[in-house]
Amino acid sequence: MTRAWQGENWQLVEPEQSTATGEVEIGVLWGRGTLDERVEHAGSLVLALEALALELGRPGAVRAEVKIGSDVCGLSLRGELEGVRAAWAGLPDLFTSTLDTTGLTPGHVSELPWLEDVLLRTGPSGAALQLFRFETEGTQDAARRLLRELDPRRGDVPCVFWTDQESLVGAAFAVGPLRGAGLGRRWAEGTPRWRRDPEAWPQGGNRASVVPIPERGHEVLSMMVPRTADGIVAAELVRSCLVRTLDRTLDGTLALERSEPVDVTSRMTGMGEGLHVVLSFRTFLAPERRPDLFTALLQDLDDLPGSAVEEAIADSISSARCEREQRVHGLSPAMEPTAQGVHEALVAAQRSLHICLDPALLSLREHARLSALPVVGPVEEDPSAPAETYRGSMRSAMLGNGDTSTRARLSLTTLHVSGSGMVNDVSPRAELPDTATVDLTRVIAVWDQPPGAVWLLAHTGELIRVSSSALVGRKAFTRDLDAALHGVPRVTQRGWSHRRDFSGLPGALFGCLLVLSPGLLFFGFVGVMIHHQNSGPAWIERSPSWTETVELTNGTDITVHQPVPATSPSSAGGEGEFIVDVTVCGGIDSLGKTPAGETAEREVQNTVQSSDYALRGEGGTELTPVITEEQPPVLLEPKECTSLELHYRGELGDQPALVYTNAVGDEVSWS
Repeated sequence: MTRAWQGENWQLVEPEQSTATGEVEIGVLWGRGTLDERVEHAGSLVLALEALALELGRPGAVRAEVKIGSDVCGLSLRGELEGVRAAWAGLPDLFTSTLDTTGLTPGHVSELPWLEDVLLRTGPSGAALQLFRFETEGTQDAARRLLRELDPRRGDVPCVFWTDQESLVGAAFAVGPLRGAGLGRRWAEGTPRWRRDPEAWPQGGNRASVVPIPERGHEVLSMMVPRTADGIVAAELVRSCLVRTLDRTLDGTLALERSEPVDVTSRMTGMGEGLHVVLSFRTFLAPERRPDLFTALLQDLDDLPGSAVEEAIADSISSARCEREQRVHGLSPAMEPTAQGVHEALVAAQRSLHICLDPALLSLREHARLSALPVVGPVEEDPSAPAETYRGSMRSAMLGNGDTSTRARLSLTTLHVSGSGMVNDVSPRAELPDTATVDLTRVIAVWDQPPGAVWLLAHTGELIRVSSSALVGRKAFTRDLDAALHGVPRVTQRGWSHRRDFSGLPGALFGCLLVLSPGLLFFGFVGVMIHHQNSGPAWIERSPSWTETVELTNGTDITVHQPVPATSPSSAGGEGEFIVDVTVCGGIDSLGKTPAGETAEREVQNTVQSSDYALRGEGGTELTPVITEEQPPVLLEPKECTSLELHYRGELGDQPALVYTNAVGDEVSWS
């Protein structure tokens, strides 16, 4: 996509192919995201921007859209030129007016890939609470303060503007230098940020380590790469290298008892100077297979041929959105990737690898490099620390709310709980562990759920439920636990009363302990909340970049990779056959209305079929689908993932786009 900068703060871009005729778009991007929010202010960023969007969209002549990212956020307007111009002209006054956020609740923010790893690298922040729809008493006040800080004229938070209409460049905010403090050296709660400077490595949670295998999800490793074209190419090289290593070492299978084909997906999240890259498998990789696989991967990365680097560079593209994100963080302007830059980014990736392994399976002789890595292990009790042990009460056992084998061992720094528990039917996992140890000095937030229950959001991202009503001496236990958690933010969950009784929910939660991996609780409640809010639109319109994951309104995630040639383009007209890889992870049932005002069919957004996708070449001409084999539609369950390999023939050109549409009205165009 062609784009040009005027001054340091305005970007002129070409109109998106999906933009309706006669419509224009204008927006602003700030260098602040959910990782910059303190826990006690969780939700204030999205709340502030939603208040702005509500005011700007009141006349109905324009559509206002809010985007919240890990370290950036944005607001854009789309509509007829004069309507957009008039609405945008009113934006400066909104920052200094008293916008009423009372009654507004922060909307859902897309889940960060592999929250446990994000927390390890960045520490606690508002991002952890957003996943569970938690907010604090300070959210509303923080949102009102933040509105003033976001005023571009103040320069407190760096921002850049963009538009696809030349006459709007400089509207309301003059063309000029980039203003703002730029990148800090630490995240919200003081954790050092990853830095590109090699002398700054290793950096705490960003150093290469062996980390626990996730109990939910299929993540296998993560890494940090520079937020540059070189870094993006390096991330793709690691992904493709892992695919080749799998093919060679595992004969194309992923698990001891399965024979699914290799499918490695990648997701990138901005983290200041770097990109957090998570690689996942579509199916679970057995722990016994991992040591040999990752030993081979490290060697293959060392032996990566120069031709592979050059080929990856040739296939790379940049995007206007990436340029905006780089500039708003004060990073160097986007440049074409180079072999030297990619090699340096690969070094950064290997120095920051988090590899999911069971360290007990490592052999010092056969897995020497992996054995030398530090291990991020579970929290352990200090046996020498004074502690009180509380046992399950007979009365609770007779009432079916626990059993006498339940134990809770509480010290000044840790809580170890064990006992039986049940989880409601919406959980993707049938079984949950019956024991957990929590580092009370690192608890992110506390959610009180009377009568006699409390949820602890641990530093690992786990949400742990402890029921004091199941214990003998529950008053003393509650008093001591409250003392140990003094100063930890208390939260409520949006859409639920602070005193809500859960006994009326399907599959009510009982027992002393539940350990939920990130995301499980969210899916447990979202169906009830949306049930009362399903009169809104079920569809979205988006124009993301390649490999950017888009979340539909029902929670379905779609990731599309850039087309790659299956055959060499012919010399006449540049025609050829191209392959596009698509990964889809299911959400809940579709809710809301279609553009025609009809109720959305509940299975549409969770149905995966190749006919919903079209590859367009330069000028919007659609390429012809090539059917290699019949792929019947697949209906996904929540969090279930699958992939498509789409084949097309035709002339691709320099500005291709993969467009997804469905019967609900969604239209997403990756380019």
